[in-house]
Amino acid sequence: MSADQGLEQSLRPILDFLNRHFNAHRFLWLLAVACFLIAWNRGLALLYGLLSLIIAVQALSWFLPWKAMRNVRVSRLVLGVAQAGKQARIEYSISVPKSRYHLEISESSPCSFDKDEVSHFLPVVEQEAVFIGAMPCEMRGVFELDSVKVGCGWPFGFVSLRVTKETEPTQLVVMPKTVEIKNLPMLRSNIPAPDGYHQTARPDIQTEFAGVREYRFGDSLKHIHWAASARHQTMIVREYESHDRPQFLVVINATAESNIGEAPFSSFEYAVMLAASFIEYAIEHRVGLHFYCASSAPLAFSVAPESRSSKYYLEQLAWLNCDGTTSYQDAVREALEMFGEMNTIITVRNGTEMPDLPLLSGGHLDIIIDDESFIYPLRQYSDGWQNRSDSHQVLQVSRNSDFAEIFSI
Repeated sequence: MSADQGLEQSLRPILDFLNRHFNAHRFLWLLAVACFLIAWNRGLALLYGLLSLIIAVQALSWFLPWKAMRNVRVSRLVLGVAQAGKQARIEYSISVPKSRYHLEISESSPCSFDKDEVSHFLPVVEQEAVFIGAMPCEMRGVFELDSVKVGCGWPFGFVSLRVTKETEPTQLVVMPKTVEIKNLPMLRSNIPAPDGYHQTARPDIQTEFAGVREYRFGDSLKHIHWAASARHQTMIVREYESHDRPQFLVVINATAESNIGEAPFSSFEYAVMLAASFIEYAIEHRVGLHFYCASSAPLAFSVAPESRSSKYYLEQLAWLNCDGTTSYQDAVREALEMFGEMNTIITVRNGTEMPDLPLLSGGHLDIIIDDESFIYPLRQYSDGWQNRSDSHQVLQVSRNSDFAEIFSI
C-alpha cells in the first residue's frame, strides 16, 4: 500500500462525514457566523458588509426558488399501456406564467418494488414545455398517479426547494410480464371430435360459424358482420368454433391464503404471468383459449383463434387481485361448467395445495409452483416436465425457474 492510499484511507471517515452533513448552504452560514464574531471583536466594517452580503445571498437562495415554483402547473398523460418488466411512457406538460429556470419534476413510481423516485431536470421552461419521461414498472396492476413534486434551486443552487403539486388523477395500467413459449407438449384428449376420432394438436384447422359478438381490439376485419354492424350501430364480428385445433382452458387460483411471497415475487403473480404467456402463445399459434379466475370480481374471457393482439386480454389481467374466497377445486368446476370440456385444461397451483380436481376428460397440463421458493429464494429447486401419460403432464416450476428454457422443448 502506497503512502497516498494510506492517507486516503485514514481521511475517508472524515470525508464521509463531510459529504453527509456539509454542503454549500451550511458553509455560508458558518462563514456568516465567523464574519459576525470577527467583526464584533475587531470592529471591522468590511466584515459587517460581507456578513450582510452572505445573509442576502441566503435569503435570495430561499426566496427565489419559492417564487419560481409559484403558479407552476403540471399535467401528465400515460402513453399506451405499460407492461411489467418494462418502462411506462408518460407525457408531462408544464405551464408557467413567465420563464422559469432549473425546474425539477419528480414523482415516486408506485409500480416499482422500492417505490423508486423518477426525476426530470428542465434547464429552461418558456411558459409551456412538453416532454416524455420513463417510469420503471416492476409490478403488474392498476395504479393512481395524483401528484408530482416540483423542485428548484435557481439561481445560486445553495438551496433546492421542493413542493408537492396536485394533478388530475391519472390511471396507469401495467399489464403482466410474459415469457416466450415456443412449444407445449402435445396432449391427447379423450373427447371425441365430430368425426369420431380423438382430438390432437394438429396444424390444420376446420371451423364452423358459432355466432356473433361485439368487435374487440385485435379481431380480424374479414370477420366483421357488416349488416349486423349497421343495424346495431357498432362493430359486430362473426365468431367461429374450431374442431381440429386444440382449445386451452387456463384456470388460476385467486384465494388470498394460497398466495406466497410479495409482489412482484409471489406465487399469484407468477400464475398471472404464466396465464398471460399462454394467451400470447394461443394468439401466435392461432388456437382458442379460455381463461377463468375466481377472484372477488371473477374474470372470464375467451381468446378467439383469429385474434391478432394480446393487448386487450393482458390489460384485463392487470386488474386481477388475489382476494377470492372460492377454493381452487370449485373454481376449476365453475370454469368447466362455463366453457365445457376443452382439449387441454391448464391448472396453475401451489405444490402444497394438491387440490382434488374433478375428473377431466380432456388433456391436462398441471403446473405446480414450489411454495418454498418464494420463502427461501436462494435455495436450489428442481423444475421441469414430468410425463404422467399421453393426456396428462406435470410441470414443476419455482421462483428461480428459467421459463424460456422450460418452454423451448
